[in-house]
Amino acid sequence: MTSRIVDSSHAQSCRHAPCAVGRSASSLSAILFVTALWIAAIALPLRAHDGPEHVIEALSAEMARSGTSAELLYRRAIEYRALRDWAHAEADLNAALVLSPDDSVSTIELARILIRQPSKAFHAALLIDGLQRRFELIEPRPAFYADLVGLEAELNCECKAWEEAVAAFSEAIALRGDTAWYLLRSRAQAHLPEQRQSQLAGLRSGYTTTQSPVLLRELCDALLSPADESSAAERREAAEIVEEELAANRYRSAWLLRRAQLHTLAGRSADAEADLREALAELAPRIHPTRPDVDLVIQRGTARALLGQVAEARADLRQAEWAHAPDWMLAPLVEALGDRTAPTAVSPDD
Repeated sequence: MTSRIVDSSHAQSCRHAPCAVGRSASSLSAILFVTALWIAAIALPLRAHDGPEHVIEALSAEMARSGTSAELLYRRAIEYRALRDWAHAEADLNAALVLSPDDSVSTIELARILIRQPSKAFHAALLIDGLQRRFELIEPRPAFYADLVGLEAELNCECKAWEEAVAAFSEAIALRGDTAWYLLRSRAQAHLPEQRQSQLAGLRSGYTTTQSPVLLRELCDALLSPADESSAAERREAAEIVEEELAANRYRSAWLLRRAQLHTLAGRSADAEADLREALAELAPRIHPTRPDVDLVIQRGTARALLGQVAEARADLRQAEWAHAPDWMLAPLVEALGDRTAPTAVSPDD
């Protein structure tokens, strides 16, 4: 396959981690399955007493008992990544690769960690390129070739090469329409103002093709953002979507947040506050005290942030980060907090 990964000058600006790619079809499928769980917004439980520190302690104890293995080192590295402890995560992954040199999953996870460190981003790009070249010589191309194109697009996103990312996502979608790729292409297009109409058209097409509620939400959000670019017609389209979903769904909190945004754009602050408080009232009994759904925690945090409950919103952000929620899922809460995302002393144990 022809590599379109950004060059070293782009790689130096990478801040976020590319998704993992396995050396075999089975390992790649496993990773894509995990991504699909997030895209489908399936509930991921948060254990109040199982933060990353606790898991690291348990894994370290297991290694002390039964010996070090590549799998245990990889799992511990994932927890260090949740804590943004890049040095320990990198050390564990390097150790895992000593024990299992051909493990592509650990290799790509190492690239994920290196990209978080600007001085090491070029090394990360080399690792990704090397993995791509393993498949370049395979003929006929494997069934998961479309997944590799999608992963290439994700890497370009991480390096902020938005135009290259959009082109690669479009190629992947042409090979196999995947909800994740429609969503991530939209996020890349959001950085390219001249592609706004293409972004909206792509989301409408994606929703028609997949009937994914995730894409319907993304379409509604894209119609309203950025607020100074959304037209009256686009706001009407968003309002129609919101009202239809509020009428059709038993659980309304996600759509109440969007209606609150519409009220805010129209200058109806009292109506916006009423919707935010209604959303919080609905979420309260739905969020389990010890195993809450991450999506609901993010919704609660977003409502709290918009109501000025900053400390509580920060705590929700921290809890969702600990559960390894991807950046795209955290985005509404991060945006609602704005520059008030400083770490909180409140932990999920409190």
